[in-house]
Amino acid sequence: MKRTLAIVALALLACGFFRPARAGEVDVAGTSCPWLAGMPATATACPGDSAPALSPVPVDGLGLVAGDTLRFTATGSVGNGPPPTVANDPDGGFVLPIVCAINKNGMSNVFAPINSLIGVFLGPARPDLSPLPPELDFSDPASRDYVALHPELKQVFFIGKGFSNEGIPRGVLIPAGATRLFLGTMDGGEWSNNVGSFQVLVGDVPTPTRFSSWGALKLFYR
Repeated sequence: MKRTLAIVALALLACGFFRPARAGEVDVAGTSCPWLAGMPATATACPGDSAPALSPVPVDGLGLVAGDTLRFTATGSVGNGPPPTVANDPDGGFVLPIVCAINKNGMSNVFAPINSLIGVFLGPARPDLSPLPPELDFSDPASRDYVALHPELKQVFFIGKGFSNEGIPRGVLIPAGATRLFLGTMDGGEWSNNVGSFQVLVGDVPTPTRFSSWGALKLFYR
């Protein structure tokens, strides 16, 4: 009987029914401009901001699957300029009314707090070779208190610390076609003089149908 159950467990693993929890940990410098995501060297966003020096940070090794939910935990602080500029935690400060990188390089504008942690999903192609998606608006505190967000490809979105006001993890659904995730910071322009960084853990939360292959075998073969 144990042998049969072990074979069943292995078959389910092969079919992808059980998948290992994914996690990626990255350091996001304040100089990381999301509107340079996926762009080649010398591409620009705002004046003085060009790839690759100010490109956002890719989160590697996640194995993005459309419809899956990613969750974030972010700490640290970022300031949009040299000292004595005020630095903010990943939830950011005041909301920017406009960004000089608006709709740059095929990625949408976003209304989000200054110095906050923001992200964008891309497919395998350069983002400036396909139409713009609609912009997202996180200017209202209630809009930043989401627990589930469904961004499109190339649609820049707010992440913040990764938790709602009630301490509930924010969930971001991976859009269809996504093969890459980039993280950066919110600014109105001139990312080049920003200071500080965020330490960000990205991953998914195991459920009864998603745990490691070793855990599955231990459950079925005992």
